[in-house]
Amino acid sequence: MIVGSADPSVAPVEILVWMTGQGGYTPEKALGKSTEYAVINGGLYDKYRRSKLVWYVPRMGMFNYGGDLFLFLNDSLTSSDISIDDYVHKVQAVTEIITANDARFTVSNFSAQIL
Repeated sequence: MIVGSADPSVAPVEILVWMTGQGGYTPEKALGKSTEYAVINGGLYDKYRRSKLVWYVPRMGMFNYGGDLFLFLNDSLTSSDISIDDYVHKVQAVTEIITANDARFTVSNFSAQIL
């Protein structure tokens, strides 16, 4: 999700929710072991932060996610990564290229609503 001010001159914050922490690139490999975590919708996520970037990486990989992304926004708000005055600019689904045996990435019925 891209979240930020209505002022286009202010750089937004990118909030990434990962499905797994396995594969070629992970925030842990780039930033080291996380010292923060969040419990969201019953799942335990390691949390990594850099300026204008927040990663949520589940400790146990997920096969799908059908929950409310607001819970991640709320966690980012309580930890001051974003402001109550910020807007959601974009929600998207992406994948990183990884090497794995019998790996498959499928997206079906992707939808998002901002209420």
